[in-house]
Amino acid sequence: MLFSGFSPKTFNFLNLLAANNQKEWFTSHRADFLKYVDLPLRALITELGAFLLVRCPDLETTVKTGKTLARINKNV
Repeated sequence: MLFSGFSPKTFNFLNLLAANNQKEWFTSHRADFLKYVDLPLRALITELGAFLLVRCPDLETTVKTGKTLARINKNV
C-alpha cells in the first residue's frame, strides 16, 4: 500500500476516540482504527523509512509495534 495521505475519516475517528476514550468503545471500533489510522500510518512509515535509511543507516525503520509504532492502548 502506498501512502496517499490521511483521509478525513482518519481525523474523524481520532476525534471520536478522544471523545470516547474507553477500551470498550475502541474495541467496538477497532476495524475503523485499522482501516483509517493503522494501515495509512504503516504505509507512511514504510515510505519514510526507505528514504531516511539511506541518510541514517542506524535509524529503526521496521514497521512494527514497539519499534516505529506505539501501542494504541498501553495496558494491553
